[in-house]
Amino acid sequence: MTLIAIKDRGSNKAKARCDSCGKEVTFSCRHEKTEGGKRSPNQADALAKLIGLGWTDADGALQCDECSMARAAKDAAIAKVAKGDIRQPTRAERREIADLLSEVYDVDAERYKGSDTDDSIAEVIGVMPGWVAAIREDMFGPSGENEDMVCLEAQLADFRKQADERLLMVEAATDALRKSVDQAASMSEQLRRIKAAVGQRISRRV
Repeated sequence: MTLIAIKDRGSNKAKARCDSCGKEVTFSCRHEKTEGGKRSPNQADALAKLIGLGWTDADGALQCDECSMARAAKDAAIAKVAKGDIRQPTRAERREIADLLSEVYDVDAERYKGSDTDDSIAEVIGVMPGWVAAIREDMFGPSGENEDMVCLEAQLADFRKQADERLLMVEAATDALRKSVDQAASMSEQLRRIKAAVGQRISRRV
């Protein structure tokens, strides 16, 4: 789950990133301080706001509104196949799906090889994606991910880590600059008072 605290013109905000597609959203959110004194979003408030925006939290993994809808639609299709609410694949179709899955699915890694997915297999054979997902779940493995997804996810995780670290550095530099500006303003006021006092002394002497 990626939540980043943001201070924008005096208001507390947070930025959330979808763990599936990388989509980001910024919203108002209460902040709280960590043990190191840094700001972080209040998780309960952030999740409540995200849920209101259509996002979901699945065991700590955030999914945006679009990914949540796609997952819900896929789950509904699988459930319908399991319940028999829609047409079931024929024996020949099941055999064709299983034959292709045996070629493109890595049983040990529990994911597709290369860039294949339930949808791509369904498109090749000309069947419903829900049928492919159901047969894969039953006969091969629980995940519809593939090697390309896993590789890209690792690259995104590394990028997010570096980006978060840089954001913290920028935030720290911004705080330091703000303190310097405040200090300069204080020095400017002090200088004004000194000039005013000196001017009064010269006036009295004259």
